Amino acid sequence: MTFIWIVAGVVVVAIALAVMFSRLQSPPPRNLSDEHIRTAVREGKQVAAIRWYRTLHGVDLKRAKREVALLAAEQPTASSDERAQGQ
Repeated sequence: MTFIWIVAGVVVVAIALAVMFSRLQSPPPRNLSDEHIRTAVREGKQVAAIRWYRTLHGVDLKRAKREVALLAAEQPTASSDERAQGQ
């Protein structure tokens, strides 16, 4: 009988953690677009950008991570902006 209570407790904790985790994730914007993904990358929200990329384009995790990394590499850095202003 004790075993059943332990299992029930573990299940309740697992469900509570799953609910908490799902609330931490930012939901995709309505009318999700590539611009939303670029904005997430600029704001440093890589995980959200990857998830949104997968949702929008229907690709696997590996491809979405690669594409978001490429988007992040395209973003201008502060040092390159400063150099452009100084010239």
